This record gives sequence, C-alpha cells and structure tokens, in this order.
Amino acid sequence: MVHSEFKRETFENDVALFELKSAVRYSLYIQPACLPPAALAQPLENSSDCSVSGWGRTSEKGKLSSVLKQAHVGILPPSLCNSSEGYAGLMNDKALCAGAWAGGTDSCQVRGAGTCQGRGAGTSQVRGAGTDSCQVRGAGTDSCQGDSGGPLVCYHPGSDKYFLIGIASFGVGCGRPRYPGIYVRLSQYRKWIKAKLLLTNESRSPGSAALAPLLPLLHAALARAL
Repeated sequence: MVHSEFKRETFENDVALFELKSAVRYSLYIQPACLPPAALAQPLENSSDCSVSGWGRTSEKGKLSSVLKQAHVGILPPSLCNSSEGYAGLMNDKALCAGAWAGGTDSCQVRGAGTCQGRGAGTSQVRGAGTDSCQVRGAGTDSCQGDSGGPLVCYHPGSDKYFLIGIASFGVGCGRPRYPGIYVRLSQYRKWIKAKLLLTNESRSPGSAALAPLLPLLHAALARAL
C-alpha cells in the first residue's frame, strides 16, 4: 500500500504499508520497532544516540553486504542539511537527516566492525533494530545504496528502549561530506498509518494475518504504538 501522494521525483511521502502472509517469529535478532508516543517524537528527532542498519553497499561503488550491518548516527539540524552547502532546499519538512556532516559514515560503510551481535536477555526489553550492538569505527556514519527502506532508530534512556523515528529514503553518494542520509520523518505519518491500519483490519477476513506497517525492504515490523 504505497502512499497515494508519493512523488518519485522528490521522494516526498516515501512510505508504504503491506501485509505479511504469516506472523513474524521474534528472537534476539528480530524485534518489533515501536513508533514513539507523540510526546517523545520531538526529543528523539534531536537525538545523538541513533542507529541505522541494512544490507547496503560497503562502499559507494562496492557490493551489497551479505550480512546485516549497523552504524551509529546522530540527527542533524534541518537548517544545516538543507543549506546551500548541502541539499539546498531538497529536504522537506517531513524528512530528517542523520549521519556525519564531515562525511565518511554510512551503514554501507561499516568497516572492521564485523557482523551485528544480538544483545543478551538482560536488555531484551529494548526494542528495535538498535538491539544489535555493532560498533562503527574509523569511518563516519549514514545509510547508503541498498539501505533504502532501512530503519533509523533512536534510544530513549527514560524508557530504556529504541524507537523507530525514520525510514531511509535518499541521499547523494555514500558517506559524502555535506550529504548525510535523508529519512522519512515517521512522526508526520502517524495519522496516515493509523487510518490505513484501521481500514484494512476492518475489511480483512477473520483469521488472516494482521496488517503491520513494515519498512519497504522488510527490515523491521512497526509495533502498533499509536
């Protein structure tokens, strides 16, 4: 279910929902990524403790990763990302940018970090793609080619949880200076997600798989926290 106002030229409203044929089996490596309560959206959208993950390219012209990679990123001010030195107005108010302004950091450019490791049961209450604990060293951080649709999750210390605040949408190259990754700002789509969930759940037959909002590339299920 693609957003009816999605614009391919500008990537506006780059969000979709689809229905699974069967239920997801959760494990230490597969967890639902909760949408944050409305009151937490703004603080999380200014967080420096966020992560992106995916199977994207490990360099701008490299191959797709065969294992899930993760990188630590911070949310950058829209005024900086959208300045004449950056995206020069291409970023709309329904988007976030995250990564390193100096460049060099992309989830496609995780080097020397190895594969992601699931955390132990002691932190199993922490939800989202951030439950992986890979550390990115050496390079900067951002999402890259092949990571579109991947999750941007940020940690909230008060609840000791990771919340899904964005979906990787577009960027320029891979880890380039002044061009951090651009992400769909999910707080701007809460009403749309809720309306589509209610509409679909009312029309589907009893016993069929429940509709869950998912990332376009099947990276993570969005738990209903609306």
